[in-house]
Amino acid sequence: MEQVRLEAEGPVAIVRMAHGANNAIGPGMVGDLAGALDTVRADRGVRAVVLASAADRYFSIGLDLPELLPLPKAAFEGFMRSFDLLCVDLYELPKPTVAAISGHATAGGAILALCCDRRVMGTGRSVMGLNEARLGVPVPYLPDRVVRDLLDGRAARAVLEDGGFMRCDELEALGLVDAVVPPGRVLGEAVARASALAAHPPGAIAAIKRNRTEAVLAAVRPAMEAKRREFIDLWYSDAARAGLREAMERF
Repeated sequence: MEQVRLEAEGPVAIVRMAHGANNAIGPGMVGDLAGALDTVRADRGVRAVVLASAADRYFSIGLDLPELLPLPKAAFEGFMRSFDLLCVDLYELPKPTVAAISGHATAGGAILALCCDRRVMGTGRSVMGLNEARLGVPVPYLPDRVVRDLLDGRAARAVLEDGGFMRCDELEALGLVDAVVPPGRVLGEAVARASALAAHPPGAIAAIKRNRTEAVLAAVRPAMEAKRREFIDLWYSDAARAGLREAMERF
């Protein structure tokens, strides 16, 4: 795995994204994350997982626009199918997962964090948010449903429709982040919370998690192909192309 590193802290596996300064999500990152999840799922010694970043400034900036924007539609559809499946795998992983958000988590980066069970974020200037609407595309269907599961209707609509980035205090007040700590303590706090969950009998934790996630996945799975086609059609619309190219200039 070139863009992801696997580390161990007792019974906790740390899956650390390590793709440049901003952990942009392209085919390589998706493939490496999927491989890491396969490894920790099969390892009986791993009782919990922390998703973290090797970079200080970014947890992940989101989809790798310079790599993905030039793709023909069929190739991009293949990438989005892989990304959707990765998000489902992370969301339903039968082991506790904690996101250690030590930098900005935007768009696809926020999606990965939201697919974890818990989120720990550092204080400071880092932001997290789903800005897809401002770029001209919808939030992919699984994270859309996850947000609606976590928040009440009005708050969920604001997160999904306004497309703004929020600081740690706003995220904690909403309930999208479970803990806010000084930047240097993010990973340690995430590992501590994962370790506490790992101390419970794994069968019970897996069943409780399944009870939470299965209703969301029951809604998502039958509609995922149609929702993906809608996302892709809008991704190639003139309005989205303009917004995405503008966003690409910030990479």
